[in-house]
Amino acid sequence: MKTKATDWIHEWKGLSEYLGGISVRTLQRYEKEGIIQKYRLGKKVFFKKSEVDSAPVAI
Repeated sequence: MKTKATDWIHEWKGLSEYLGGISVRTLQRYEKEGIIQKYRLGKKVFFKKSEVDSAPVAI
């Protein structure tokens, strides 16, 4: 089964892996400070890769 490339990162752990192992706690602080934006669907958290890549500071 082929998987489709997507612009969405699922969960804090996935974002941490995408950014090279930054701790989840640090990422949550960045979100609270407005550096990255999260999207929620019920209890699930998503992040848009293009927004993470174009964050105003180097993550």
